Amino acid sequence: MHRYQNDYEIIYLIREGDDNAFQFMVSKYHPLIAKNIRKFHLAYMYDDIYQDALMCLHKSIFAYDPTFKKTFTRYFELNLTRMMITTIARLKRRTWAHQMHEDALNYRCQSTALKSPYFKLYLEEIKACLTPKEYDVFCLSEIQRASVQLISEKLGCEEKSVYNTLYRAKRKIKALYDDEVFDKAKNF
Repeated sequence: MHRYQNDYEIIYLIREGDDNAFQFMVSKYHPLIAKNIRKFHLAYMYDDIYQDALMCLHKSIFAYDPTFKKTFTRYFELNLTRMMITTIARLKRRTWAHQMHEDALNYRCQSTALKSPYFKLYLEEIKACLTPKEYDVFCLSEIQRASVQLISEKLGCEEKSVYNTLYRAKRKIKALYDDEVFDKAKNF
């Protein structure tokens, strides 16, 4: 096995196509890669992140220029950190997109309640305990899923008024059903 003097010599040999030099570089930077995987709490997907880190090492070798006035180690460490941050951001975006997809599925499942024969009875009960404005705001917001801005434009009032009215309506509906449950439990 060849004994390498420094990173510049190894980088030169890798650029010339020496596989042994690249394997030496991988073994040299293995502890740094492992440390960063643990530091960013990505150990649960160690193999995938390790492969990404090796690709980052390879790209760093070919992109490194000694005129950067940084050692190769610091240059690679910077690229590795950026790669880890990008990976975490990508994972968060995927999680967010998955959550949005689940919310859409839940909304579709809830919309089947609108077809229920009991839905009209539910609306009649809440209409009896709410003012006309509270009922309109509640129906637009909770049943038709309209935005507060759209409701305020439709009803010709301020957004703050919509929030307050919706809060009052929900409080009254909760009290209506809490009282009914309490009365039924008391009579049981």
